[in-house]
Amino acid sequence: MAIRTIRNLGLVFAAVLLVIAGTVACNQEGETADAQVGQELGQNQLAIEGTVKVVVGQYMFVPEVRGFDIVVPGALMSGELIDLVDKEIKGTGHFTPDRPSILVPDELEVKDES
Repeated sequence: MAIRTIRNLGLVFAAVLLVIAGTVACNQEGETADAQVGQELGQNQLAIEGTVKVVVGQYMFVPEVRGFDIVVPGALMSGELIDLVDKEIKGTGHFTPDRPSILVPDELEVKDES
């Protein structure tokens, strides 16, 4: 009986620790996202910096730019948009109040690979 009680208390303690660890991890992730959004350059402008992971049509996915879909409306001056996959980019972009989750790049440059 005592062994069963100790085992149950141990399981409850482990569950409580797991919940606390998950809460702390989620708060740290949220602070990082807030800091990135805090890199505002001006009204409705944000810094874009990170590695392009996926390109589909005119849409780009950069995991470091959380909360935004990056849409490149025209052609690039050098090459295709698909050529940017797995390359680091840096630039600025803007969003409109009527479509706040769409980020349109004003300026993009590929970081040197050397």
